[in-house]
Amino acid sequence: MDVFEDEEFWIELDNDGYALRQMIVGENNVEMSCFTDCLAEGVVALDELAGEIKIITQDIFEYKWDKYIKNFKEEWENKKKNIILVNK
Repeated sequence: MDVFEDEEFWIELDNDGYALRQMIVGENNVEMSCFTDCLAEGVVALDELAGEIKIITQDIFEYKWDKYIKNFKEEWENKKKNIILVNK
């Protein structure tokens, strides 16, 4: 989690440092990478981010994600049905 200019940036990273999911939580709005183009591109370099950075557990990220996604549950379920999974 990164706090910068009164917004919280919640970013789930894979083992290589690439963003998998992201939320930008402001006072009056929430942007989620499953709905808007707010997903970090490339490897996220934690030492280059501005603001307060806090490493959190997967459980905490899931809690926060579920908290905001519940308002868009039906839309999210429809989007997930249209996702094509690609194996590496």
